[in-house]
Amino acid sequence: MAVTWVWNYSSASWSIGETVTVVIGANGKYLRSNPDSRLTDNLAHLIDFDWIFP
Repeated sequence: MAVTWVWNYSSASWSIGETVTVVIGANGKYLRSNPDSRLTDNLAHLIDFDWIFP
């Protein structure tokens, strides 16, 4: 099992966010979290690594 981690600036600590699952779709495998309308708990909040691998 994999989960997202959320940094709490008030307490200066990490907390567990949402569960991440692998989904096999028509175009291959992809990651999906349980969207809850909170950007910081979901995969949309991931760091953009395009500068490493264009």
